[in-house]
Amino acid sequence: MNKNKRLKLIVMLLVTLFFGIVLGPVANATSEEPVTENEESEQKSVDDLQWSEWQQSHTMEVEVTTVYDYKTDGTLKITETYSGIGLKSKFKENELTRSQTFPVSDGKEIALSTKSDSLKLKPGDKKEFVTQKSVVITTSNDPFEWWNSSSLASISYPQWTFSKITSGQNTYYVVADPIN
Repeated sequence: MNKNKRLKLIVMLLVTLFFGIVLGPVANATSEEPVTENEESEQKSVDDLQWSEWQQSHTMEVEVTTVYDYKTDGTLKITETYSGIGLKSKFKENELTRSQTFPVSDGKEIALSTKSDSLKLKPGDKKEFVTQKSVVITTSNDPFEWWNSSSLASISYPQWTFSKITSGQNTYYVVADPIN
């Protein structure tokens, strides 16, 4: 009986090995042709090219006036105003303004870090900075259509966040931060 069990075990191992050898390559086969490294980089460059062209056509030089207003009621209001010839010629707008308000501890001095500087504000302080900047501005009916990309290597989510700016009845979007 011991000999019989040993024979069955050997037969089972051989059958398993046979099916593993025969069916293994079949299970790994796909109907798609493999993409070579060169093709992959070409496809990515198509996406990059589409983004670059869209970005270039939506980029304009603007003057940005940023006002930091630390009110005595314990709120900090940051107002950005975009203006410039490009804005006027493309959107028929003299300026676009965006404001954000944040609660701050009453009566405390605060330290802010801007892209170019750091500053300290006390309640009642108001600081204004004027800079020249290249920005990507678009409308809701003219977005970069990342979801309609022709590339197979295309990513399945947007790569940038957009900040909303409303001017009268018109809404615009400024490219803000990358999405990781």
